[in-house]
Amino acid sequence: MLKNASRIIITQSGYLESSPYLNKYKHKVEVIPNGVDVAKFKPIKVDKSANNLLFFLSLLDEFHRYKGLNYLLSALKIVKKEIQGVKLIIGGEGELMSEYQHMANSVGLNGDVEFYGFIPDENIVEYYNKCNAFVLSSASTTQEGFGIVLLEALACGTPIISTEIVGVAEDVKKNNAGIILPPKDSKALADAIIYILKNEDLAKKMGENGRRLVEERYTWKGVAERTEAVYEDLL
Repeated sequence: MLKNASRIIITQSGYLESSPYLNKYKHKVEVIPNGVDVAKFKPIKVDKSANNLLFFLSLLDEFHRYKGLNYLLSALKIVKKEIQGVKLIIGGEGELMSEYQHMANSVGLNGDVEFYGFIPDENIVEYYNKCNAFVLSSASTTQEGFGIVLLEALACGTPIISTEIVGVAEDVKKNNAGIILPPKDSKALADAIIYILKNEDLAKKMGENGRRLVEERYTWKGVAERTEAVYEDLL
């Protein structure tokens, strides 16, 4: 199929390195990312009286173990020693929820982590807006597809903390819209969280940069136009 295709569209350039199949077809690969609905995901006025609030969102099942929640919980244990009152909200449900709850309790995070379960679509924008940072600690280059939740958080003007393997990593670094780290490094993750929580003005600037970034590069309209251009070129 890859041999016969006139063009191959992938959502992030990292696939060229992680895939055992794509490398010899580099000459016909186009990188077109996922997009985000910037009319829905946007900065809104919310109650931000809770300081030092972190947000993580994923399915909590076996397949999504690669999202790296275990590394985030280990990082939070370090953060807690430095920042009083830090709180992690975990959105999502799945068969691993009880395992993660036990993990949080076993490292002394009782009361510092709240498992909210499934968050309805109509409420998700509020959660992105009221947190001080959105964290996605993805740990597998072969399993992480793109990390659309990062685009949603950026569109809401929230700084993000994530790893080098997510699709938006390079643009986040170039535009200073958050902090990008190596995967599977709880200490580096903790340092990044502490840095953002201790630098309110910087976090605000990162959030503004993130909103600008998605407006310029990640709207669905822009993604559709880039995809259409590939087809028009072939025709």
